[in-house]
This record gives sequence, C-alpha cells and structure tokens, in this order.
Amino acid sequence: DNPLLQGQLTLSAPKREENVLYVGNLEKVYAVENQAGIALHEQVENLGSSDIGDLAYPPILIYPDGKVVHPHHGSWLTTQYYLPPLTMVYIPFDEFEKSQMDKD
Repeated sequence: DNPLLQGQLTLSAPKREENVLYVGNLEKVYAVENQAGIALHEQVENLGSSDIGDLAYPPILIYPDGKVVHPHHGSWLTTQYYLPPLTMVYIPFDEFEKSQMDKD
C-alpha cells in the first residue's frame, strides 16, 4: 500500500544546481551555469569575453568528491578536463607552486 502510487502524496525536490564555481584571483566568486560537462579549455574560451577574462596561470580543479587536479601550463589547454556540476575552478594569484598567497 504505497500512497505515492495511489496519488495521495507527491514527492518534490529542489532544482539541482548545474553550475561551475570560479574562485580565487577574481573580483568576485562566479557561479557559471550551463558549463557543466563542457571541456575546461572550451569554458575558458567561453569566459574569455566575460568579466573573468584571460587566465594568467593554469586553474586548479576541485571536484565535488574532493579530488584536486593541478593542470600544468599547456596541458589544461590540450587535455580534456570535464567538469561535473559543483566543481570549483580555483584561479591562482601567481604560479601555484611558488605563490605564498595561494598556500595560505
């Protein structure tokens, strides 16, 4: 006797957020929608004409499961990094390995 099958109750869920967050060396935090599942280099091209502009250093990817990926210069343009919803793209302030501000 499942009341859902008999039409007495209804299930509802909030709309799933399908955005990628850009944080770090930016004026503000950007939550970019309709970019999930698009390759990183394509996202950067799409964002090049926006407020984010060109990236001086390769971004750091923080996936929803906590995995952190450090694409090196060049590889982030040629390697296919696909970003699931709620991935954070961290834009470093300087070369990530040497930047004290990024380490803090």
